[in-house]
Amino acid sequence: MFDFDRFLCEPKACLIAPAGSGKTYTIVECLKRLPGRQLVVTHTHAGVAALREKIRRADIPKSKYELEIPLKKLKLLIKVLRKYHYFE
Repeated sequence: MFDFDRFLCEPKACLIAPAGSGKTYTIVECLKRLPGRQLVVTHTHAGVAALREKIRRADIPKSKYELEIPLKKLKLLIKVLRKYHYFE
């Protein structure tokens, strides 16, 4: 079982897992529990569509997240990751 509380206590978190492992579910649960606005990144248009639908069904307001495809805005992603010292 995934430990949401432990994952959410980390100052920086990156979720990488194979198809069908529950990434979308995990992201939605994290958005429900975390305060403030969160950056969610996926690499496909299908991933964005799946996330948008599940987030909508969970009734999470758009003010709680930013959903991006990194290939479209790779420079923004790198800038944000550097801002939060993810590469250090």
